[in-house]
Amino acid sequence: MKNIRKQIDDSTRNVICGAPEGVDATILATMARENPDRDILVVLRDAERAQRMADALSFFAPDTSVMAFPAWDCLPYDRASPHPSIAGQRLAVMGDLCERRGNADRPGVVVLATAGSMLQRVPPATAIAPLRRRLAVGDSIDTQVLMRGLTAMGYNRLSTVMEPGDVALRGDILDVFPPGSADPVRIDFFGDEIEQIRIFDALSQRSAGKRDAIVLDPASEILLDDGSVERFRTGWRERFGISASDDPIYEAVVVGVRHAGMEHWLSLFHTHLEPFTAYLDEPLVVLDHRVVEARDSRLDTVRDHFAHREEEARTHASGDTMPYRAIEPDLLYLSELAWDNMLAERVQIGLSPFSEPPSGELKVLEAGGRQGHDFSLERQQSSLDLFDAVVAHIAAQHAANRRVIVSGLSVGSRNRLVRLLGEHGVAQVETVATSEGLDGLPPQAVAATVLGLERGFESFDLVVITEQDILGDRIARSSPKRTRRNTERFLEEASQLSEGDIVVHVEHGIGRFDGLQTLNLGDAPHDCLRLLYGGSDKLFVPVENVELLSRYGSHDTVVQLDRLGSASWQSRRAKLKERITEMAGDLLKIAAERKTQPGPPMRATQGLYQEFCARFPFQETEDQEKAIGEIMDDLGSGRAMDRLVCGDVGFGKTEVALRAAFLAVMEGFQVAVVVP
Repeated sequence: MKNIRKQIDDSTRNVICGAPEGVDATILATMARENPDRDILVVLRDAERAQRMADALSFFAPDTSVMAFPAWDCLPYDRASPHPSIAGQRLAVMGDLCERRGNADRPGVVVLATAGSMLQRVPPATAIAPLRRRLAVGDSIDTQVLMRGLTAMGYNRLSTVMEPGDVALRGDILDVFPPGSADPVRIDFFGDEIEQIRIFDALSQRSAGKRDAIVLDPASEILLDDGSVERFRTGWRERFGISASDDPIYEAVVVGVRHAGMEHWLSLFHTHLEPFTAYLDEPLVVLDHRVVEARDSRLDTVRDHFAHREEEARTHASGDTMPYRAIEPDLLYLSELAWDNMLAERVQIGLSPFSEPPSGELKVLEAGGRQGHDFSLERQQSSLDLFDAVVAHIAAQHAANRRVIVSGLSVGSRNRLVRLLGEHGVAQVETVATSEGLDGLPPQAVAATVLGLERGFESFDLVVITEQDILGDRIARSSPKRTRRNTERFLEEASQLSEGDIVVHVEHGIGRFDGLQTLNLGDAPHDCLRLLYGGSDKLFVPVENVELLSRYGSHDTVVQLDRLGSASWQSRRAKLKERITEMAGDLLKIAAERKTQPGPPMRATQGLYQEFCARFPFQETEDQEKAIGEIMDDLGSGRAMDRLVCGDVGFGKTEVALRAAFLAVMEGFQVAVVVP
């Protein structure tokens, strides 16, 4: 669609039909280009849908600023607080929007919210805007005043920062992990003046670059100062009575201490709460298909949880756990009427994957998109080569003057599709990072990319074919993303290392970890781990030499510490070395025999092997891909393979083994699968 804004009626509700998932992202990209100074608020059904939309916009609108505003990740009326990363992301968005308000020169932004996050009332912009702190090299500030301000804003004071919202002060060094940031920062003071600001890795504690300035947003939507505490005290007593003053939440807050789950009384801390739209200047509001159903479902959940808490309080017996004193849903969430009023004065644009007839209340626009071809029938026909059918479909789209994009869920699956298409006769397949890469391609070329869309789509001039369209649904395992920086390093294993833990230095023996300290060595500061040894000895180990340390094998803190310079450790080490040498001799003999034992080389025939791999229902994890690659190398080496694949139940060991079995069968060998 072109000139969308000119077709939209500002005085009524609009709906764009023929906009299935994927097409809707191209429409938003066009709207952002046509309205470079206008904010666009997109309300999606849920967090997964919002993530897919963000992924699609990064491809179709790479130059557009996109912010994601999530809902709390805890249940309504929970005893837990939202995760610090979620709270930080929300506050970073609110802080950014506060800075943008009234600035006529700033470009527009696309804000992705969910039905859940839009239902939540938020602190007023007048309460959030003053809390954003901008610190720059050369600024003068009292570190104690800064620390008090950060703790009031929800930061947790710890000895070592590990996650968003943590802060640590050691002498003239302030470590802080700003909410919404990927890494923490280390601020070096000289007196009250900021001398240096460095980004550093939370695991290794190593510096990763310098900054001239940083922005610190609050870590909580509750500023715990005298005013908010007094408002909470008054509001609590008015609602629950003085007899409820023994509640742990109340007892903690009135003395200025944070308590888990206190956010569920958010309205008691502020003079009032606002809808999230108050942070935006006259945005275009785009409503996802079935977002109203998602809103109603969320409100039903909120009201059910409130009713359950009310019933708990009524039936509470003396001596039981303290009852949960919940505040009314309307104080924290928008009702259906409040939602409608929030949107009533704004330009609304609905999205629908279907064709809908015009109505008196809606102006209907047609995007002309539809869901892409699903190759499920072709997958069921054993006489038909699946990828021959895909290539024929691509040729038909090119004949209709449409560009074709083939997308995978990961780089590995995208590359696999590229190879398979090439082997089935597609002359030119080019990888692109964003839609801008299409401009330089010949019309008959196929673009390949990584995109989070589950299903492809067809529009007037573009066709997207996804991995799932071709191969069927693939189930991504819910394993957390892991950072692989310094995998073999001590601090990754010891991310929870606390002062007092026992460690072993390869040269000096058993000592006790006593925290981090920055030493000025020469003209440059060095971050060091401080170790305590027997006889009050101290050893400072630079973080770049951390591989010299390992954890002590026992968690027992009653252990004899070595003394620096004594022969005790070296003597024990020498005896151990002798025993290791004896063991190594036996192991080397076995390894030598294994290396000289021949085995038939087995190498994958790319076409058949890739098609076999493509049929697996799960997306490979990073660990699976590593194990598969090493096994393929073993099988093709011409030596007998001797390998143990170890993993938890359900993490895909069998899928790895099946690939090896396939190679053996294709080489004419029988395969035995032996199980206990």
